[in-house]
Amino acid sequence: MNRDRAQLGHEGSGPGFRRPRSCAGRDRLELDPDAARQDRLRQVLGVPAEPGVRHAAVATLWPDPESPYDSLAVGVWLDGVHVGWLTHADSARVHAVVAALAEAGEMLESAGVIEYVGPDEFGTPVLGAWLPIDLEGAADRAAAVGARPDADSPRARATVPTGGVEHGGG
Repeated sequence: MNRDRAQLGHEGSGPGFRRPRSCAGRDRLELDPDAARQDRLRQVLGVPAEPGVRHAAVATLWPDPESPYDSLAVGVWLDGVHVGWLTHADSARVHAVVAALAEAGEMLESAGVIEYVGPDEFGTPVLGAWLPIDLEGAADRAAAVGARPDADSPRARATVPTGGVEHGGG
């Protein structure tokens, strides 16, 4: 499922979609480094990628069941730009909740962080991204809008949002 910015509700409200559900916390989800779009991470970052660079962004998660690589794939948008997909392990942890919210016309939104990871084998700077999220809170939000995540979906302890990660800024 390809979703552009309007469909994800970042510009106006897409057809049938409501405001994203925000759910920050300490469960850490990571962007798959092999599926990360470095050019798009740099676009969101807005400054040169170098050691010590770290940028907070608004992250939106959306299921991608049509992925030829993973039927549980979850796409990641940072500040409205599609930057890649979660790792397979993290997609498996959160897919049921994200898919249930999507079926109810909701999106899951969280804080997101882009940071310098190091150079690749050619010396090109590599960026990574991760999301501090409260998986139990996300499942509760899915239930509150009438979505029904799988009974087997993992639910982590409720946590307090991590310090130092704020929406926006640079």
